[in-house]
Amino acid sequence: MKQEFSAGAVVFRGSKGKALYLLLYGRENKSWGFPKGHIDSGEDEREAARREVREEAGLEVDFCNGFRKELVYPAFKRRGPDLGMTVEKHAVYFLAKAAGETVKVDGDEISDFSWQELKPALKMLGFDSLRTLLRQAAVQVDFFFKHCY
Repeated sequence: MKQEFSAGAVVFRGSKGKALYLLLYGRENKSWGFPKGHIDSGEDEREAARREVREEAGLEVDFCNGFRKELVYPAFKRRGPDLGMTVEKHAVYFLAKAAGETVKVDGDEISDFSWQELKPALKMLGFDSLRTLLRQAAVQVDFFFKHCY
C-alpha cells in the first residue's frame, strides 16, 4: 500500500488562565480537526507543521518540546493522482502555543475555526484518534498552565 506523510499541530492559547484549543473544520472530510498537511520536498516535520498552521489558520506558533505523536491510518484519496485509492497515512502532530489569537482560515480547505476548552473540543472532534491525541496534548498543556502561566 502506498504511504503518505503529513505533519500538523495541536495548537493552544491561554485565556483567563485556561487553555483553549484551535479546531479547524475541513471542507473535504466535513469534520473538526487540527491543522495538518503534506510534508513538502525539502521540509522536515516541524517546518511542514509550522507552514500548515500558517496556511490553514494564519497563525504563527512556538512548539513545545517533547511532544511528537504519530497517527497511522488508512485514508481514501479524494483528489490528486491517487484519486479513489486507499493509502496508509502517517500524520505527525506536535504541540504548539499560538503566538496570537486571531485566526484567518484559508477558505479553501478550511471553512471554519473554533477555540474551545478541552471538554467541548473533545466532543467536536471527528475521529477517536484525534480525541486521544488531544487528551495526550492536554496533559502537557495542563502542566504548563499549573507551573508557567
